[in-house]
Amino acid sequence: NDEKAYQYAVFAHDLLKQNLSPISPALLFSIYKKQARQLGFSRGKGIAAEELQNAVIDHYGEAFIKDTDTAYASARRKNWLRLTSYQSALDTPITRHILLGLFLFESVERFTQQILKEEVQLKLETRSRHQETNSAFRDTKLSSHQREHHRKKVLNLKQRRPTATIQEIWKQAFKSMSWLYDNDRVWLQKYGLQPKSITTHKTVSPSIDDELLAAQVDDFAKNYFSNDSGKPHRLTVGRLLECLGKKLCPSSDYRKRFPLTFDRIDYHTESPWHFRARRILWAIGELQSFGESISTSNIEMISGVNFHWINDIVDYCEWNYASLARQSINIPSFLLRSGIPHNWPGPRRPDSRMNGGRRHISQAKIEPKSYLDFILNSETSKPHS
Repeated sequence: NDEKAYQYAVFAHDLLKQNLSPISPALLFSIYKKQARQLGFSRGKGIAAEELQNAVIDHYGEAFIKDTDTAYASARRKNWLRLTSYQSALDTPITRHILLGLFLFESVERFTQQILKEEVQLKLETRSRHQETNSAFRDTKLSSHQREHHRKKVLNLKQRRPTATIQEIWKQAFKSMSWLYDNDRVWLQKYGLQPKSITTHKTVSPSIDDELLAAQVDDFAKNYFSNDSGKPHRLTVGRLLECLGKKLCPSSDYRKRFPLTFDRIDYHTESPWHFRARRILWAIGELQSFGESISTSNIEMISGVNFHWINDIVDYCEWNYASLARQSINIPSFLLRSGIPHNWPGPRRPDSRMNGGRRHISQAKIEPKSYLDFILNSETSKPHS
């Protein structure tokens, strides 16, 4: 008994350490069933449950099982080792799960390996059934009535206009030709209505002006923020294209002809968060010149930046309004010193939903007003030691 108890304790301990995700009753029963059949407990396509139960009892001994399982100790032994499901779980206490798992697999490693293997197999089977269902559904849609309707419409058109080209028939009966092309191409080929698809690969060579235009983009972007006087304007793709003096657009063909140019345009395009930060600092300078107090509401009114975005940026950069009011700010260099490059993606908020649980999810729906509010809320919610 001591040896059995030790094996039982080790198996339970190792199983808890695995921290397994919830396993469906169907998956767990499938694992038990396959392993039991491999050990010889088979009856037809199922398992010999009574023989398996007797083998488990013989293996551990009644004395050990009585000490481990209260139901067995109180003589409730009919269908003791049952593998039926009840309310989305196998109708078997955890003690019997451990006894059965140890008996069938001997170690947690073998048990978890079989779980992973079965999960992969189940996903493949589910995907296959899903594809078969979709295929059957599509086949059902291809009813003979639809097929005959579209065939008849195209044939009538062909009889009325025997000299019509395939393109003209497509134009006159586009819906029917599209349906037949998707679902009945053999018939289209039989009547010579199957269009010949000729794949043409258009080779686009880079333009000889690509390097020159890329250099122009670099030069323009280098001085843009210093020369952007007055109320700031965002450095967009459109403004970078305008500086070239050449009509370009960010389509795939132009990107192939001017790969270096568009690479530099993508790099120099100002992020929305960097633009908001510039607007905030500009608004602070305007408030200084008007002799007005520097506050979030005043900055919002002058800059046009949302109140919450202002708080997010100010909290992230740890700016102090009183300190900013006493200095003359060179916006580009000040932003770089604050850790905000031109492509800054913005302050990153921790996502409380990652903590899991319904309570965390419901609380995460309440958006904190700013990054600072989020930190303060997190600190106040911590248990005090």
